Amino acid sequence: MKDAEAQVKKAFDKANSEIESVFQESMALESQGELDAAAKARIEAHLHEISTGLDKELDKQIAEVKASYAAPNRRVLPKRFRVPAIAMLFFVLIGSILEFTVGDAFIFAGANDYRRAIPWLLSVVVPLIAVGLFLLEKANHGMRAQFPTWVIRWLVMFPLTIAMCSAALVVSPLGWASVLGWVAGTPTEHLEAIVISVDSPSRYSRSGECDQYANLEFRAITARVCIEGLMVGATPQKGDKVALSGRFSSLGLFIESIRGK
Repeated sequence: MKDAEAQVKKAFDKANSEIESVFQESMALESQGELDAAAKARIEAHLHEISTGLDKELDKQIAEVKASYAAPNRRVLPKRFRVPAIAMLFFVLIGSILEFTVGDAFIFAGANDYRRAIPWLLSVVVPLIAVGLFLLEKANHGMRAQFPTWVIRWLVMFPLTIAMCSAALVVSPLGWASVLGWVAGTPTEHLEAIVISVDSPSRYSRSGECDQYANLEFRAITARVCIEGLMVGATPQKGDKVALSGRFSSLGLFIESIRGK
């Protein structure tokens, strides 16, 4: 960008110098009484040439700036790192989706320990992702093409991207655990849990979102689960005992129904 500005300034300085020279020449010819039709035509042609050259230089610099934003010199990961990177991306994205779908009805056996470990995980994950995204941006300028404004790029989008990537990386193992728990689980009925709290039904949830959640305590594990479509009978209240039915494994319990006791 700075090179383009320098080139444009150089072109304008050159054009100004040439125009001033032509103007001085015309004044000299006029003072000598030699500014006839042929001289005027020659001067006009010279001015037109200067104007055309300046237009071409401006068009060239504008095209180069646009090209630098639209098609930056992107660096590609070496082939030996490409497959692991794609696999990791797949793991994180799919795991995050699973956590907010299948995981809504799953009580993870290690939930309490994992919850306590989240601050430590974030203290490691956030700096690593921040450094990785910074190096990636410096190499490929992907965000600069989308967000040319420095403030928006570095003070808004960069922290937001770090937060989203860190959250996805932390919750994705829970999503995979819920699927594995559902697949490996065996049908089980009448497992007792205590209702810690029940949220009011949401009136503004979008299609596909859970309308009502509850916090349950199951075998000393505290979990927030979606109870929409799982309740058999009346909705329980705080402190009530409920019977859970579903698929139980060493990873946890995938809830298929909740019944008051």
